[in-house]
Amino acid sequence: DTAIKMLRKQCRGKVVLTDMQARDLAKACCLHVLALEHVGAQLRLKCGGRRGKCCSPSDVLALIQDRARSLSEKFQSKGKRVNVDACLALSLEDLEGEPALKRLALGLAVFPVEREIPLGALVRLCRSSDRSGVRRMVVELDVRSIVSVSDKDVISVHGLMHGLLEGQAQAVTGVAAAATAGNGGGGESKSEDDGVRSALRFFEAYHYVRSSTRFDALREATEKYGEELADEEEIVMAAIEANGAALGFCSERLRGEERCVRAAMESFGYEGLGGLFPFGEGVVDMAERMLRRDVDGAEQVLGAEHPDTLTSINNLAALLSARGKVD
Repeated sequence: DTAIKMLRKQCRGKVVLTDMQARDLAKACCLHVLALEHVGAQLRLKCGGRRGKCCSPSDVLALIQDRARSLSEKFQSKGKRVNVDACLALSLEDLEGEPALKRLALGLAVFPVEREIPLGALVRLCRSSDRSGVRRMVVELDVRSIVSVSDKDVISVHGLMHGLLEGQAQAVTGVAAAATAGNGGGGESKSEDDGVRSALRFFEAYHYVRSSTRFDALREATEKYGEELADEEEIVMAAIEANGAALGFCSERLRGEERCVRAAMESFGYEGLGGLFPFGEGVVDMAERMLRRDVDGAEQVLGAEHPDTLTSINNLAALLSARGKVD
């Protein structure tokens, strides 16, 4: 019953399932949560009328059963894992008509399994300067349950899906390598390799600063993975959130961004805003302007006596006191 409820929830009102259809589909998923998510995506895409595609839930069930039989014959195996893989494989097969989306999906296999992947790493993997375009592709993969997206432009890939992507990526790479050797070329392959290396450097630097509370973790990361990363906001913000002192090791451009200064203030704590002083008067002046705006905004919206307004006043007072100002 829980699996059936989850499957119906995954349909998001786009597809109506009879009790028998829901039960048969849940059984085909072996009641596996990830498989249920993928089948829900298949139902939304294939039966919900999206982009002109329309079939019945029974057709989706038949596709799962056919795919499971094919996998069972190919690998001489049976059981729950085959059915789960069949559900996941259908999501990948939907990408056949969208080569850029498929390349991105298969590219996810280069990252370590079950570790969060920042959007900046995917931008580099795609060798693109269009961050918004890459984000739109990630949303498409999320719609198909191939990835999960957090609210901070960070994605994750389930271990089972990662394994499937890895196997398909290896198969595609083998075919491409054979074709390249036959044509006597290699420029495109080298470019792809450069994109992978760049993406992995970004990925490793991001996780390095996130996992360290050292004040100079950002400096160490840029020395190890590339000086240009000091101007990458995702990495800088992750470093500052871990330790506000990282603001001193980012690029001048980002040091002048309010969101970075705000992150440093929150990292130091509003009682410790003296930690901003080593970054220069420009940063401290910016922090003061931001805190004054906080007070003005809180007074206008909440009133002078509201607890949040009083907190904003205390934050400003803490900075002014540290600066030796009387206001």
